[in-house]
Amino acid sequence: MIFSGGVVVRTAASTDAGSESVRLRKGDAFGERALLLETNRNATVTTETQLTELLIIYDECFTESGLAAYFRARVEQTAQFLRRVPLLSSLASPARRQPAVSEDGSRTETESEPQSVEPEPAEAKINSLASSCVQLDYLDGCQIVSDSRRTDCVWILMSGSADCYRLLNEPDCLMAKVGRLVPGNA
Repeated sequence: MIFSGGVVVRTAASTDAGSESVRLRKGDAFGERALLLETNRNATVTTETQLTELLIIYDECFTESGLAAYFRARVEQTAQFLRRVPLLSSLASPARRQPAVSEDGSRTETESEPQSVEPEPAEAKINSLASSCVQLDYLDGCQIVSDSRRTDCVWILMSGSADCYRLLNEPDCLMAKVGRLVPGNA
């Protein structure tokens, strides 16, 4: 967790020159996804200020302190939000009910036996996407991304609003507003 200063996070996919990266500031965290999913980290984190102070929370403390439960809840909240995003609506399908199976392997259709619920492949994709998302907070007036022809991520607005501008004339920094994003827009 960043106590002061800032860092730049580059994933393996964003190591090309000119590709975008994510900047994290005070209060932002990194590494929680690898701890939650018990996977290797796939990002390089570099300080971007002269002095960056970090709070380091080791894996045992991460679980015992309740941070793991907190981040799992955030992932579930993100998944619920993503299910409502029009761009991702084709991925958000309800769970498929599987009939219970008897000891001999045959299906049973009795109402007295509970049925297991397995997530659809699309639902698994939403859950995977939710655990891969990075939630960032920005104050009013902050530039989030620069005008460019290349990007390596999709930004989805969760709350607030954002104005989109297009650079018309670089030497004069002439810009034109091309739209306004609201929650759920990508």
